[in-house]
Amino acid sequence: MKNLETIQEFSIIGISVRTNNTDNNASVDLGVLWERFYLENIRNQIINRISEDIYCVYTDYASDYKGEYTAIIGYKVDSIDFIPDGMTSCSISQGNFLKYNVKGSIASVASVWQKIWAEDSVLNREYTADFDVYKSVSTDIDHIDMDVFVAVSLR
Repeated sequence: MKNLETIQEFSIIGISVRTNNTDNNASVDLGVLWERFYLENIRNQIINRISEDIYCVYTDYASDYKGEYTAIIGYKVDSIDFIPDGMTSCSISQGNFLKYNVKGSIASVASVWQKIWAEDSVLNREYTADFDVYKSVSTDIDHIDMDVFVAVSLR
């Protein structure tokens, strides 16, 4: 199920990787990034987080979902004045987003993104920044409750 929502500007601090969706690159790169996120205890290094929800932001698109983009896994913060060494920040601008709620296993997340890519030509995607929000209660990869937000134009 998807709904249209207007999101206010916010900032994220986390760790990042540059990747693309061809030849399973994103799957491998994001898997390594998630592993690093937990092994390096990124949560405790971001002292100004304002939520326990984990964000995975997709931004700096070279073109569309077929091109390169930057993925950032981290937390919503109240300011980007202090960015820990080895981390980066990004701001998600106010805008209109399609919100997809995902419940199920981690495979459900991939399935939603496959659906989004298949509908790309009719969604009027902005390709500014899209993001996943893993709700703080989601700790079991077989029982995920999260939301996917895709920036769209209302033109």
